Amino acid sequence: NSMAITTGHEFTGGELVTAAKLNTAVTGLSVTATGSTTARSPSDRAAEVANVLDFGADATGTTECSSEVQAAWDSIKTKNGILLFPAGTYKLNTALDFRTDYTPSAPVKHNHSVSGYGATLDFSSISATSGSLIKWGAVSSSQVEESSRYNLEGFQIVGPHTGNPDASSTAA
Repeated sequence: NSMAITTGHEFTGGELVTAAKLNTAVTGLSVTATGSTTARSPSDRAAEVANVLDFGADATGTTECSSEVQAAWDSIKTKNGILLFPAGTYKLNTALDFRTDYTPSAPVKHNHSVSGYGATLDFSSISATSGSLIKWGAVSSSQVEESSRYNLEGFQIVGPHTGNPDASSTAA
């Protein structure tokens, strides 16, 4: 009963595996994806995707998680990456700022995806009655981002409710 780690360390059955031992053992570990010829470290692979659950967001819809979602975005906003919302409902009481800092002297082409198949971003209890629920693009109007892309896919956004619609304003 043992598990060999590529670095040569071997854990034997019954050995207490602490986080420190595991971190030491996997230093230098690389992974090659199926069909690929290029090996990369697990940390490099994980850095491309910011899963909001890894930042403490709640997918049950019971706990407000705007700051956790914002922290996930902030971890990838200066590099190309994916903000991932696993299936569930995310209660958000403040607007999200998904803008990027753009420096005209050192332009960066941003390519971000926000993906959430089966996810609902629930802004229904936000107090604002106007303005953006999610801010996109450059931080200031003087920063024009060229060749940047934002791909949004697979989630539902529920906005704030400002009252009950009457029969004449209800969609048929």
